[in-house]
Amino acid sequence: METHLLTYLERQSSVAKFPNSGDNIVEKPFYDSATQRVYINENQYFESVESEIWN
Repeated sequence: METHLLTYLERQSSVAKFPNSGDNIVEKPFYDSATQRVYINENQYFESVESEIWN
């Protein structure tokens, strides 16, 4: 794994985004592999998160 060396950034074509405003309270984070989103609460999420990064 190259994550600890940050070399994975060189091959990534997208960068995670945090598109929704809200209270930014982290409740119970979970990953949706179909949409590549990490939800921090019911309304807010990071998108374009590859499963390698989540794992």
